[in-house]
Amino acid sequence: MGAPGRIVSSLALSAPVGSSLTVAGVEQPWRAGEWVAFDDAFFHSVDNPSPDEYRVVLAVVCWHPDLLARQEASLRWLEERQRWSHGHSGTVTERLDAVADGPKPAERDEL
Repeated sequence: MGAPGRIVSSLALSAPVGSSLTVAGVEQPWRAGEWVAFDDAFFHSVDNPSPDEYRVVLAVVCWHPDLLARQEASLRWLEERQRWSHGHSGTVTERLDAVADGPKPAERDEL
């Protein structure tokens, strides 16, 4: 399962025979040179039965076009908090302060 509000577009650069992408129970084979796009909110998985070949995919993630501006702002704010909580940026004190403080006044107005 990914994240709500995002569309993932993937280009298979190398796809061994039998490799596949399953989204919401619908299986689709990977084919080199073909794009696949799906809503990241749905449960999805990949399969590569070949022990000798890699599946190589270029993935581009963008916001779902049906999101309202305030929903996108809320998701951006949550993603930033998640990055901080996983130690990707800032000191421990900065991370704790940011999570405890919540959105800044200007951000709250956009939500």
